[in-house]
Amino acid sequence: MVQLGISHFVIDGEVAVRSNFKFASLLTSSNAVIGGGKPREEHGQGLLHTMEDAREIDASISGHCGGSSSLGLLMDAVRILSGSRTTLDGQKRSLEQVLASRLARLKELDISDVISNDITLLSEDSNELRRVTSSTGLGILQKIDEHLRTDPTHEVSMNDQAALRAAVSVVFRWKVETETTKFNTSTAQDRAHALKELVTTTTDLLKTVFPELANADRSIVGTIVLHQHGLELLPPMFSLGWLSPGAVEEGPQIRAATLRILSR
Repeated sequence: MVQLGISHFVIDGEVAVRSNFKFASLLTSSNAVIGGGKPREEHGQGLLHTMEDAREIDASISGHCGGSSSLGLLMDAVRILSGSRTTLDGQKRSLEQVLASRLARLKELDISDVISNDITLLSEDSNELRRVTSSTGLGILQKIDEHLRTDPTHEVSMNDQAALRAAVSVVFRWKVETETTKFNTSTAQDRAHALKELVTTTTDLLKTVFPELANADRSIVGTIVLHQHGLELLPPMFSLGWLSPGAVEEGPQIRAATLRILSR
């Protein structure tokens, strides 16, 4: 029996989804005033003429985060990780180079006080870069979800919504799918480790869909997970929820959550 000590997510009673997120978008026309600067036609060559423009756009996007400074830092991190933060680097680079660059920028951002993930690469091969990127992404999404559920009136800009969707997609493609395949093809020797990884990832995602507190609203993070990746959640849930009794402590909760998703 695997004892992971993970607190159970709520599966009894549907948590209402409130449409309480006001969506804000940036003005992107060439004469829009960003961050209190001058209209962009004065520069003569468009909105993204200089690195100064790019920095102003980043600052303006960050300004939509409002609330606590830690939430602003997390939103900045998810934009970096998803690649939605403005850059003028037009050079063609490999996927490995892009991921290594983003992780390096996250280290410079220093989010160690906000999330517990250690952004340390054991190697620089593609699989390791994807593993660290997706694991870090999930840690960031969890913290953003906590903040947004604490303050459900917080405004999430269209730019930040796009960054969140991209980050969730990375988690499913490089973490959920990988760990599900790893568990389903595991041998007796490495099965326990593969099982622990998959249970942790699956329950972490389910907590965003079905918040632990009965009176907590599902944030936009959980909404993205459910409505855009609900079908991708089912394979690991089927793999875990129907194991032999006692094999996984969270098995009954995962099985019940599976049935809730299927009944929608």
